[in-house]
Amino acid sequence: MGIFYIDLCALGMGLAGVKSSVSALATDQFDHNDKKEKTKMEYFFNRFYLVINVGTILAVTVLVYIQDKVAEWGIGFVRLLYMITADVIYLSRSRKYRYKKRSGSPLIQVVQVIAAAIKKRKLEFPSDVSLLYEDSSPESRVHRTNDFRWLDKAAVISDGDFGKEGSATPNPWKLCTVTKVEELKMMIRILPIWATIIMFRCVHAQMITFSVQQAASMDRSIGKFQVPPASFNVFFIGGIMITLALYDSLIMKRSGGSKGSDKFAKDRRRPCNLYNSNGSCSRNGAEEIESN
Repeated sequence: MGIFYIDLCALGMGLAGVKSSVSALATDQFDHNDKKEKTKMEYFFNRFYLVINVGTILAVTVLVYIQDKVAEWGIGFVRLLYMITADVIYLSRSRKYRYKKRSGSPLIQVVQVIAAAIKKRKLEFPSDVSLLYEDSSPESRVHRTNDFRWLDKAAVISDGDFGKEGSATPNPWKLCTVTKVEELKMMIRILPIWATIIMFRCVHAQMITFSVQQAASMDRSIGKFQVPPASFNVFFIGGIMITLALYDSLIMKRSGGSKGSDKFAKDRRRPCNLYNSNGSCSRNGAEEIESN
């Protein structure tokens, strides 16, 4: 059992590394300033998620059946072979990928902006916002907004910000650019959206395991064939695939997504998806109460 738990921990660390990196690397392959590439990125992520679910369906149907009926442990080496093949393909194209230049840890940048704003909280805000410090290139510059004005104090120039006399580089713990301040504001604006996804992900994790538990207590026979309990996840995954296909072929194209602008905006899509998820959870809860 000790080896089994070690394997689970290693699997968790591997999934954490892959899931946190693949989407970010894929985003870097598209130029956000190019309308055509930005539109292609929308279609890419729809197809990317679709392919992931195709692989999951094969895992819960073909691989589960082989593991239950044919080879209990040998199938693990088959999966290992597929993973090695994927790694080789990924590494073989590593020189062709687009990479963004490193600009330091974003967490350190967040702390620097907050620290500078707190230190300068008693300073007067300049009447002309163009006096705020900014040295970012015009292409990467983010224009100032009026939200969270107290954070703008981090970009107010004062004595001692540049350390040694004649130094052109300021102390990042005392003076930050407007772009860095605005990036922190963006993160704060995203926090409510991020918070709404927490419970959804909790329910999402329960659905994968709960369906297997329910399937184990059901009559799964179709003639002489008995469906493995883990294969019941195919209904959940199939629903996602059908929804993605309908959204890609109907909503995006008819709303103008293929011409460079998706009129069915992201801020409308997210609440619609959450409402549908809430409705599904409510129906499931009502059925459980009736069954008890």
